[in-house]
Amino acid sequence: MKLSTHSHHIIIDGEMVIFDEIGDKYWILNKEETDTVLDALHVESKPELHMDPIKDLVAAGVLTAGNQGSDIKFAAPDIKGIDFHEWQSSFKIGLVPVRKKILFQSALALISACILLNTIGLHRTFNLLRLIKARNTSKNSLNDKDALEISSGIKISSIYIPLPTSCLQHALGAHLLSCFKGNSVRMKIGVKKYDFLAHAWIENNNTVIGDRPDLPELLHTIFSI
Repeated sequence: MKLSTHSHHIIIDGEMVIFDEIGDKYWILNKEETDTVLDALHVESKPELHMDPIKDLVAAGVLTAGNQGSDIKFAAPDIKGIDFHEWQSSFKIGLVPVRKKILFQSALALISACILLNTIGLHRTFNLLRLIKARNTSKNSLNDKDALEISSGIKISSIYIPLPTSCLQHALGAHLLSCFKGNSVRMKIGVKKYDFLAHAWIENNNTVIGDRPDLPELLHTIFSI
């Protein structure tokens, strides 16, 4: 068995967290369940499909036929962890003045991100971003100042658009707009186990934009695009 292409995982203290972008769902496995899945990932033949959590993961399309081999992602030992994190607190970080043009573009990008998520879903939205990045042949590297202005534009415009937004929509919107201006921006999702938390942010040239600068040291990165 193997994890499907769009099932992202990380093992933290012997427990596996899986982000299924197609199902838009997180799976948190305890140590016994993690060992069962790891055993399944190291054999060519199908494991006993009646075993939990194998049957649920297979039914969800997270586990598929094949062999995972040694491609197992373990958490870095130096992640400090984070007790609590609210998007409202991130919202206030890195706000800078925004030009009208960028504010307008940011509003369009944020609205587009919301519409895409609500109509075609998370997986297809991610695939669209992958396509945009693949076709972006620009050698330009967006500087942090411009990236921060885009992030601020997304935050400010979210106050006025009549759509609910959170860190995911903000990161998608900022990533979408930034991709058209440079090829150095990445969107990441980090997780922690207990209490479970998933948080999305953007980075430019490995620098966190519009959020806590130490996020990569506090959360385990499970997804990057």
